[in-house]
Amino acid sequence: MWKPTFRAIVLSSLLVLGSACSSGNPGSGSGADGSPNRNPGTKEPTKTQEASIAPERATITFFQTLNNRDQAWFDETYGNLLKKRFPHLTLEYIPLAEGSKLPDLLAAGKTIDMMIVPLSHTYSMFMQYELQSDISDLIKKNQYDLSRIEPTSIEVQRQLSGSSAIYGLPVSMTFAPLFYNKAIFDKFGVPYLRDGMIWDEVYEAARKLTRNEGGTQYRGMVLNTQLNVLKNQLSLSFIDPKTNKAFTDERWKGWTEFMSGFYKIPGNEVDSTTKAAAAQIKMWEKDQTVAIYNAPGNPNLVNWNFDWDMAAMPSFKEAPNVGPQATPLYFYIPTISKHRDQAFEIIEYMTSDEVQTLRSKQGTGTVLVNPEVHKVLARDVPGLAGKNIGALLPKKYAPPMNVSNYNLFGERRFIAAFESIVTGQKDVNTALREAAELTEKDIEAQKKQQ
Repeated sequence: MWKPTFRAIVLSSLLVLGSACSSGNPGSGSGADGSPNRNPGTKEPTKTQEASIAPERATITFFQTLNNRDQAWFDETYGNLLKKRFPHLTLEYIPLAEGSKLPDLLAAGKTIDMMIVPLSHTYSMFMQYELQSDISDLIKKNQYDLSRIEPTSIEVQRQLSGSSAIYGLPVSMTFAPLFYNKAIFDKFGVPYLRDGMIWDEVYEAARKLTRNEGGTQYRGMVLNTQLNVLKNQLSLSFIDPKTNKAFTDERWKGWTEFMSGFYKIPGNEVDSTTKAAAAQIKMWEKDQTVAIYNAPGNPNLVNWNFDWDMAAMPSFKEAPNVGPQATPLYFYIPTISKHRDQAFEIIEYMTSDEVQTLRSKQGTGTVLVNPEVHKVLARDVPGLAGKNIGALLPKKYAPPMNVSNYNLFGERRFIAAFESIVTGQKDVNTALREAAELTEKDIEAQKKQQ
């Protein structure tokens, strides 16, 4: 990549200034020098803009809020790309670890220029520490085109701020397909799953696939509770933002009854051990006794040494053809950043057509609406060759649930309630009522601490 020297920058500035003086129209010159567009995927900057921004050397410090993400992960996922694009920047990465958690860093006065935060952590690991800062000025300054980004991921930002403010932009999306073991479908003569199904059809397939054959218990379906509740297509919210009351939407009962119903199929029941994610992964991957596996993301596909495929997450008949909610990973520029302009350049680059296309080919969910980027999804992933790749990205995301700084309380209480239902400890009405009461107590306790 061409890197301007100081002399080249000065000459370029003089040329632009001379052109502006002669024409009376500053910035009217074309990009005749062949320099690369500074903002890939956004409106091309004028010559005046390019000439006025010299590559300023700086150290950009990153911090992310997920466990088990070491330096090698950062380099492979972001660092190597960014070092090539911005050789004048030094990248410092702080992994989440004992002694380097966010409170530790803030207490030590550590500067953080970029925070890598999933939507589910935005309150508890970002806004709780009052690190949010509106980047609308940078969006305007750099003529960044928000219409390129999947709209519900921007809508969530508006909800978070309670205004028009935007704290960050998404850089990737998580997946939520249904995986299925074709051999089990073949064994019992059940048609494969397909895109565009409704949940009732999947339930009927799971019922037919739950059998005991030759002493082996086959399970029709196991599902990840957290994935389903956070991505629920009915956009059910944990907390009413006006009243801070929990689970007030009457549809919660029907949704919970239906989803827990998979574990009421005779032979598909779970107990305190088999409800755990680790046990479900073992049944799916090692034992190969699960027909349909509802799990987040794209987990460990290289080790699936059997004939499998996937289908798009089904919709509900009352919300036909509506996919799951988007749960993006965001790049946030916190209040304590000392290099906001450079941090925003990084966001621009990571959301450019160039980078999103590259990462899409590698199997990362794109945040762009550009269909050309969607078309190349997972093209370079050997483990997905011949699979139904279209199942990974929905044609239409569900509207986002109401976001609240108390959502985490509702999420935790609901998951506990769901597990008490599927293990037969409580009925749906009791479990949801108690979950609501406990969530509201959590909220009151949190208010007293504020």
